[in-house]
Amino acid sequence: MTCPPGQRFDAVAEAYDQSRPGYPASLVDRLGPPGDTLEIGCGSGQLTVDLLSRGHCVLGVDIGGELLARARRRCPTGDFVLGAFEEVDLPEGRFSLVVSATAFH
Repeated sequence: MTCPPGQRFDAVAEAYDQSRPGYPASLVDRLGPPGDTLEIGCGSGQLTVDLLSRGHCVLGVDIGGELLARARRRCPTGDFVLGAFEEVDLPEGRFSLVVSATAFH
């Protein structure tokens, strides 16, 4: 029996959150000026917090509900949507930056 991907990530959310390395500040700084940013596969919000601290307005999308709960706690000023990126209804032309740091597993 298989389970949906979101449930697989939820099952390991705590370990994932604690073991994920951060992102180098120099890399985040190179992403450009602040603007409306879409983060695909935001997980527990580790990159989100860096983007928000640099003035970006972030919409994070992830399939893991527990990961998103952690992201919401870590980044209360971020906006988050539960779902697969390709299935989420997003406004066309809104985002000046789209990032997907570690969404491909």
